[in-house]
Amino acid sequence: MNSIIKFENLSFKLNNELILDKISFEIKTGENISLIGESNTGKTLILKLISGLIKPTSGEIYIFNKKITKIKENKLFEIQKEIGLLFQNNALFDDKTCLENITFPLLRRNVTKSEAEKKAKEILKNLNLNDVEDLYPDEISGGMKKRVALARMIIFKPKLYLFDDPTAGLDPVTSSKIYKIIKNNQNKDNSSIIISQDLEKIFNLTNRILILENKKIQFDGLKKDFDKIENEKIRNFLRIWLLRDAVEA
Repeated sequence: MNSIIKFENLSFKLNNELILDKISFEIKTGENISLIGESNTGKTLILKLISGLIKPTSGEIYIFNKKITKIKENKLFEIQKEIGLLFQNNALFDDKTCLENITFPLLRRNVTKSEAEKKAKEILKNLNLNDVEDLYPDEISGGMKKRVALARMIIFKPKLYLFDDPTAGLDPVTSSKIYKIIKNNQNKDNSSIIISQDLEKIFNLTNRILILENKKIQFDGLKKDFDKIENEKIRNFLRIWLLRDAVEA
């Protein structure tokens, strides 16, 4: 499998405060990753670093085997065209209709307007959003906004999907629909990273788990290996899973 993400001794400071400390890990094509940990540990920062929205304080980042830490903007954009990032707040354009939001990434990739609209309408139909084409984001519900943001993400079939808490604030029914969409778009030719506190759902979508705590990746492995974790803070965070496994044993 080809390497799709590689962090080498990466550190990041914000306002002179160390947030990430010499993190190293690698993700290959076809892997789907749960990135978990307590709030405010730097999980979202990792997604922003991967997508090139921010730069590390030190260390290196390779995306699709290309170093992006000191890359020129035009070269970075070519890499970003293969990355789909779903923000927690959806980041839809308020001044564009739902259809215009979804066609936006295709138009940036030189797809004709007619072809982009055709593809967008197909996706809207598949997501049961036929009636929102001409509506603006502030005219639809939170669950619909999330599905529109997902549609905008999957329409260009990125090689790398980054999900920042994709079901935050949504009801269980809508959340299940979102997870089903994510699952349906996973295949051997792409990779995904999902951040969420909904551990049961995302563990079913991913085949590897990274746990971020105290500025470092403290666990990199499979759910079945949780019983090997000695860090008490992480064990408390995972206590439901650890207790369930103990009962099943």
